[in-house]
Amino acid sequence: MTEIHRMKVNTLSEAKREALRNFGKTDGSQRVCVVELDSQGNPVSASYTRLPGDQAWVTVDMQEEPNIEDLLVDACAGILPPDFDRWELAAPAGYTVAHVAAHYANLPRSFDRWELATPTGWTVAHEAAATQNLPPDFDRWELADMDGYTVRDAHKNCRKVLEAYNEAGE
Repeated sequence: MTEIHRMKVNTLSEAKREALRNFGKTDGSQRVCVVELDSQGNPVSASYTRLPGDQAWVTVDMQEEPNIEDLLVDACAGILPPDFDRWELAAPAGYTVAHVAAHYANLPRSFDRWELATPTGWTVAHEAAATQNLPPDFDRWELADMDGYTVRDAHKNCRKVLEAYNEAGE
C-alpha cells in the first residue's frame, strides 16, 4: 500500500529537498509530484520526478477526506486507490482528476469516462491524445471540444510535434 506525505512547497526541487531532509534517502522508486495551483485552486502546471537514495520514504496517512488538490497530486503520481471512481471531481476551472491521470498515463485499463470535459469541452480523451497516452483500443475519436477540435485532431497534432522534435534531434 502506498503511503503519502503531502507538503506545501513552491517548486519541485524544494519538494525533493524537503522530502530528503525529512525522510532521509529513498530507494529511487518514490515519486514526488507537485501540482501548482492558481489563486482559485485550479491546476496550472504539474511536475513529477523520482527521489534518489536507498531507504524507504516515510510518509503520513491522511485521515480526512482528501481535497481536490490532494486528488490531483495522487492522480499525477499514479497513486489513486484501485477502486477510485470519482473521476469527475474537478478544480474550479473544470480540470478533473481524470484529466491529470490521463496526462501522466495513470488511468486504469477499465477507464471509460472519456467524455468528462472542462467548460471549454477539452475531454479526458483530448488530454490523453495530446500526451500520447490513449489505450490501443481507444475508439472515441469523434469527441470534440467547443471549437470542434476532435480527439483525432489532438492525436495527429501531438504526433506531428513529436516527429518534428525527433527530426530536429538527429
